[in-house]
Amino acid sequence: QPSPILPQAAGVQAGAGVSGSSYGRSKKPFANDSDNQPFGFSKRGLGKLERENFGGINGMVGKLAPRGTMEELRALGREFNVKIPEINSTVSSNCVAGENKCVAFVVVASLLLDQKNEKKHVPAACPNFGIKDEGACRFLCGVMANLAHHRQFLENEDFNRRGYTFDMIAVVDESFSDDMIDAIHSMRVQTLRIDISIKKLLSKSMHWSSPTKWSGIFRAQLFAEVLKPGALALIEHDAVMHADVDQYITNTTMLADELDFYFDHDDMELIAMMNIDSPMNAGHWVANPSVSAVRAWIQDLAGGFSKEGGWGHAGSVVPTLTKKTKIEQDGYNIAPGKWDFLGGNRDQGLFYHIFGLQRNTYYAWGRVANIIGEHGLDEYNVHILEDFPRLDDLGLYHFTGSDRKPWANNACKIGTLMNTEESLCKYEWASRYVNVIPKVHDELVKVKNSDFMQSYCAPILMETKKHCSKVCN
Repeated sequence: QPSPILPQAAGVQAGAGVSGSSYGRSKKPFANDSDNQPFGFSKRGLGKLERENFGGINGMVGKLAPRGTMEELRALGREFNVKIPEINSTVSSNCVAGENKCVAFVVVASLLLDQKNEKKHVPAACPNFGIKDEGACRFLCGVMANLAHHRQFLENEDFNRRGYTFDMIAVVDESFSDDMIDAIHSMRVQTLRIDISIKKLLSKSMHWSSPTKWSGIFRAQLFAEVLKPGALALIEHDAVMHADVDQYITNTTMLADELDFYFDHDDMELIAMMNIDSPMNAGHWVANPSVSAVRAWIQDLAGGFSKEGGWGHAGSVVPTLTKKTKIEQDGYNIAPGKWDFLGGNRDQGLFYHIFGLQRNTYYAWGRVANIIGEHGLDEYNVHILEDFPRLDDLGLYHFTGSDRKPWANNACKIGTLMNTEESLCKYEWASRYVNVIPKVHDELVKVKNSDFMQSYCAPILMETKKHCSKVCN
């Protein structure tokens, strides 16, 4: 079944993006003059380590690769004996060729179900979908709530005035049944389903696993998180923007500014935050979809991972920010290290290897990036964006921690791992639930013929709002 591609104007090639330009990007050259840019840009070199060879445009490292065609993606799948993900949805694209930039806003989700070990004769926690595990039911509620929030958020007319149109897309795996997919479609959200053959490819390359033994939450989580780069197969969009299931973006102006900055710089294929515990945070990012990036992802999955060599046997090349023995300035140093950082064997390691090491097109922002920029520390396989906005400036609420999710029991209970009175009240985390949930609730109850949304999920969220509205009084 071919993917329902975007409507194409005369003379626009498939895979060229709805803007009609060769790469779906503006041709504005780099401008290091901060007066002409929304954010500052680092003017220093590209780091000390040699890049892995990447044959980009005209064989040049550091330039965008052509996005390619759907047939090239399918040929790649045949080469590796996997099914490359394609949109197969009853929901039409919002984009029209030759008009706004078309951005795929994606949320990637797996229910982490271990069906082999499910207890028999236990009633389903959410009978609508036959799921017995209460945690999986609540997480599914969280997925639906996130999709409901961002779908209505991205319809804001401010984005159209800024030149952007969004397709809201849920990237899911085989743990989502056809009934769940239908429920997502009823919310006017498209789906990109990643085939189990992708997981089997990774499973064959891991020394601790096999295609038929996937028990345990750790393995399930690993298999779920390596799916994120699958969104790079959305080559008929001008860009892919991602938010985790527990992230809510609320500021239209800053989000449009982020996209403006991305499209103004042709050398960027990935913008993401750099953390103290990882060179790349895979929660929120903007990336350039292309066949060559999907190939890099598939090759990494086929080749496997090790803590010493990382993905692609890259070696000790990860930028590791450490404290110096003798304090100089802020006392920070940076050195190449192993792949034992947070998410190194999953999404964060894959993105860093594909865009940082192989392609030299990863640009980092955030507190750690600012430290590197301010003190002139060596940049290892990362370009630094200085003075980029904080997550709060983007209006990005990231409900980190298993006990802090909007769908969790007692999300605002003081004394849990993430929640203190200071974090909930002084830093206003409790009010963020109160601000976000009402609109999400209203969107969920609008969904027709969905008892799960109306009778199970919406009440869970409103209970969280009710509790959180009282905790700081």
